[in-house]
Amino acid sequence: MSKIDQLLDAASDKFTAAEVLINQDFHEDAVSRVFYGLLFCARALLLTKEVTTENPDEIIAAFESQFIKKNIVEKELGSLIKDTKKLAEKADFSPTFSMPEDKMKTMMENAQVFMEQVEDVISEIEE
Repeated sequence: MSKIDQLLDAASDKFTAAEVLINQDFHEDAVSRVFYGLLFCARALLLTKEVTTENPDEIIAAFESQFIKKNIVEKELGSLIKDTKKLAEKADFSPTFSMPEDKMKTMMENAQVFMEQVEDVISEIEE
């Protein structure tokens, strides 16, 4: 199994964990799982450009410069990863943070779109 496949599998696992947490009403913890799932997706795509950073801020910056600014990936998906990072930080550090179920569902749907688009771009690059 390639490193790209390993990262995509890890992303899928994070999204599955988020779903479990959402179903148990642990929305705040689910936000972090979604964020890390997005990071794994971004890292997988960055490997196609031989970028191997594991630092979240560096991943986001490299993802933006390599794929968002070059219009390879939709701009909204770049915003998704940044916005989810901010929410995850709030969720992890604020005892009063809450996330309504409808917003969690939207976040999960957007995460799935993100992963699908990353997989599509990887498939195109690997052809």
